[in-house]
This record gives sequence, C-alpha cells and structure tokens, in this order.
Amino acid sequence: MAGLSLLAACNLVSDLLPAPDFTNLTPLTLNLTAVVSQTATATFSFQNTGDADLTYTISTASAFTLTPDKTSGSVSSGATETVSLTATCGSTTGTQTGTVTVTTNDTGTPSGTVTVNLTCQLSDPDFSNLSPTTLNLEAAINNSDTGTFSFQNTGNDTLTYTISTASAFTLTPNKTSGSVSSGATETISLTATCGGTAGTQAGTVTVTTNDTENPSGTVTVNLTCNASAFNINLVFDSDPAFTESRKQVFRDAATRLQGLIVGDLPGGTVPVDACGSGSGVPSTSTAVDDIEIFASIKPIDGPNGILGQAGPCWLRLASGLPLYGSMEFDSADVAALESSGQFGETILHEMMHVLGLGTIWELDFSGSGGITIDLLDYVTNPAGQNCNTATAFSTPPSFNGSNTIGEYTTLGGAGNVPVEDGGGAGTKCGHWDEETFETELMTGFLNAGVTNPLSRMTVASFQDLGYSVFINGADAYSIPPCSPTCLKVQGFDITTREILLTARGATGPDGETIYFDHTNR
Repeated sequence: MAGLSLLAACNLVSDLLPAPDFTNLTPLTLNLTAVVSQTATATFSFQNTGDADLTYTISTASAFTLTPDKTSGSVSSGATETVSLTATCGSTTGTQTGTVTVTTNDTGTPSGTVTVNLTCQLSDPDFSNLSPTTLNLEAAINNSDTGTFSFQNTGNDTLTYTISTASAFTLTPNKTSGSVSSGATETISLTATCGGTAGTQAGTVTVTTNDTENPSGTVTVNLTCNASAFNINLVFDSDPAFTESRKQVFRDAATRLQGLIVGDLPGGTVPVDACGSGSGVPSTSTAVDDIEIFASIKPIDGPNGILGQAGPCWLRLASGLPLYGSMEFDSADVAALESSGQFGETILHEMMHVLGLGTIWELDFSGSGGITIDLLDYVTNPAGQNCNTATAFSTPPSFNGSNTIGEYTTLGGAGNVPVEDGGGAGTKCGHWDEETFETELMTGFLNAGVTNPLSRMTVASFQDLGYSVFINGADAYSIPPCSPTCLKVQGFDITTREILLTARGATGPDGETIYFDHTNR
C-alpha cells in the first residue's frame, strides 16, 4: 500500500479531532422602535453544531447605546446561545443603525454580524392633572367673576386641545384652542357672567385633546349670582347732547360698581339745594335709598377746557358715605373721549369719585356727632395747608387704609399706598400716584391704547371707607415695570381738566340737615 503523505496525514488527524462550529446566527437584522430617551429590547441566537465547546465574545458599534446582556461566554456542543440586546434612544427622533459582532473560536466561520436598526420617536401626548375640576365663582347680578384651571402634557409629543362650554350663563374662556409642548402646563382663565336672576347655576367647560387614551376632561363651574343690595339711581339731564347711547354708558358704569359695592346703606333725605346752585339740583327734597347721581352732558367752556366736575354733594353724617352726587361733562369734550374709546372708562372713573374715592378720604364730623375719616397721611410745606391745594410736601400723601394696604402689599408694594402729589386741585390727593400705578383706572391720567383696569386695591379702598364690597369682581392688574418713575402724561390728561366736588352737607341719623362750612374744591 502506498503510504500517505505527511500533509495528508496531518489533515486527516485534524478532521478527526473535536472542533466547535458557529452556525445559525439569527436574525441577521433587528428592527427596534422606542420613545425618545427610552429603550427597546430584542434577542438573537446562534448554535454550536460542532463537537467541542464554542467560546465567543460580543462587541457593538453604534451611535446610540447598544447593550448586550452578555459580552462573552461558551456554548457546549449542540447547544444554542440566546443574547438579549437593549437599544436606548437619545433625545432626537429618527432611525439609526448599529451592529453587534459575535467573534468565536470556530476556525472555519469565526464571526457573524447582526444589524440593529433603532427608530426613535415621540410618544403620544398625555392629557393629565386637570385641576381644579370644580370652580365656585360668585358675582352680583349683571357682573362677572373669574377663575382659572390648568392641565399638563406629561407625554413626549405635542398636546393639542379645544375648549367648549355649556351653561345657561355666559361662560367665556380666554383661550378656545391651543397646543402644549411636552412637560408643559396650560392655564385657562375663565370668566362667568351673571344674568339678571339671582341664584346658583352650574355650567361645564370641556377640554378635548389629541390624547387617544384620555382624550378629554370636564370642569364644573358653579356660579352664584347675588342681587346687590347697593343701588345707584341715575337721574339724567334733558339736554339733547345726552343721547340714549351716552346714557347707557352711565348705566353700564353703575352696573359695574353695583357688582363691586354690594351692601345696603341706610336711606336718607336730600334737600333741594344738595349740590348748591348749578348742576345736580333736585327739583324737590328726595328720599334716597343708597345713592342718587344727577348726570348731565352740556356746554361748559368749549373743547380742551374743563372736562367736567364730579363728586358727592350730600353725605350721611353717621358714616360719611354719599347720599347724592353730581356728574357734569362738557359736551364739547365728550365726542373726543368717545372717538378715543375712553368715554366708558372716564364715566366709571368719575362715578367712583362720586361714591367717595378721593373725595371723602378726609372728613371730620366729630363736632356734629358724626364720623371722622382720616385715610390720608402727609405733611405739607409749609405746614398746615390743605392736601389738595398744597404747594409742596415734606411728606408726600399716602393712603393708610388697612385693606387697601393689604392689596398694595400683594401687588409688591410696601407701606402706605402712594397718592398723587402733583396736578391741580382736581387731581392732587384724590387719585393714586400715576408714577407708581400708571394704568390703574384711578390715577389722574387715562393711558391711551391700553386698558385702564379697576384693581382690587381700588375696591379695597371702598371697603376702608365703610362699604361692603365684592373684591373678587375687580380687574386683573399688576404694578408696571416702570414704577415708581412712570411718565405722567401718556394719554388723556385728567389732571388739569377735572373738578372734584366736595359735599355741601349731610343728613343726620334723625333726619336733620347739616351744612358744612366749606366750598367745592
């Protein structure tokens, strides 16, 4: 027999020795999907079909995090190894590719590769944390109250929403649709307006979203409408310039104030000459419940002169609160106010003077058995002057009413509330300081092109005068960034054109008539 060559003999021996066999790597491609910043897991496997132990190591290559549960091991003859693989998305969306390489001691097929495609996407939006689910609001008849509710998007995709309302009363959200980014909170302001009927009614606000699992939520709104016990009776002059539409502006102002001042006051009788000779003279002595205001629009001194005069003519001796007042406006100036859109704000401003803001902050009825109102702190220079006619101040005027100070503090102020120390006698010491409060309705200036809100601070000042008030009916207001150096002339200048009336007398508790020894400002 011919002998085998040495090489052939070696090969035959090698073929007869035990050897590992790396086979059946599957799958060769893994397609995974996960939400941004979250993970996805899958497995692949391979076998050892040889007759010796298969040893292996696993390595990865990817832009994303790709983590096998094993990085090395051994597989006995005939066994299958399964590897669990975790792929972690970063912060961006899209599809990225990585590889997993298995390297073995199989000399014939030493390695294999699995391709991993990872798609990272945003999760569904998540409508959550709707709060509160019940709002209890309260206002006087024909007035409004405002509340807020909020919700979150705790998903990773943008939440879109729409808002609808259902109620017998007027229920108005400040937004009817919008979108909320991932992790953000949306706050909705809701205004509920009472009609002409007292009582409590319920309405609903429904938020509908693109969250497929929790698509909507409902807020119940309970609105209590109170019949204000405070009544403003308006008496209109018969001048042709006083049109019906202009009268309605006065009625609207009265309705607004009846929603803020809500407590009944003792009635009283007003004499014929309550306002003296001139404007606002009732034809006869008249019995008044809370307050009566005579309103007129007529020629005074032509355009850009005196805008008007307003204030209380007759007071209650026991409380100092007005029984009768007058509001007179120059017909030559009213058209300009109407064209600027500020006629309504002006009427509301002047009507508050009639109710006592800036006009009864200092009263001394102690000598007649009545009240003393001392809500202004100031020192004139030289000393001893009246606040509204002072030439200068050593200590500028400020309002010391505790309720008003409380609201001023909430706004970010400290100490007494700053009062106007400039302007003429119709403005000085009778308004909030323009340089501090700028757009607030009861400064001496109406700022053009913006809303001049009636703040909680102003409503609180009526409480300090002795009225019962509904302070939540005030407008939203914040002290402006320019405070305390805001410009004094930014719109309609009331300061040199407004005359504030001072009361001529008062009715005592027993109906007696008392005249004061002073004249109008």
